[in-house]
Amino acid sequence: MPLPALPNPVSQPASESPPFASTQPAPPLLAPRYPAPLQLKEGKKRRAGKRGKKKKGSEKREKIKAGKDERKRRAGERGKKKKGREEGKKKDRKREKKKKDRRKRKEKEGQKKEKRKK
Repeated sequence: MPLPALPNPVSQPASESPPFASTQPAPPLLAPRYPAPLQLKEGKKRRAGKRGKKKKGSEKREKIKAGKDERKRRAGERGKKKKGREEGKKKDRKREKKKKDRRKRKEKEGQKKEKRKK
């Protein structure tokens, strides 16, 4: 049983176009990626999570000082983290080495004294 012949899309004349092409408008070539900027009220910020009245005068100075204090505190914490067991171990090793060297020196001096006595 022969199959029914399907219309070949390539063989269609150019005047016939798909039906949906005329109903949809062509997309603009350079569509704006973002909506137009919002009109902000006077003295307002447009930063996510930081919306509100701008700080002025003493409020601003307090905010700056708080930020500095926070940075100093964090820096102090970082410094404390550095001085941990590792640095302690290093110092212990140095201390042990000094003790060992001192013992060796004393032993050598003792041997020299014994040689002189003989």
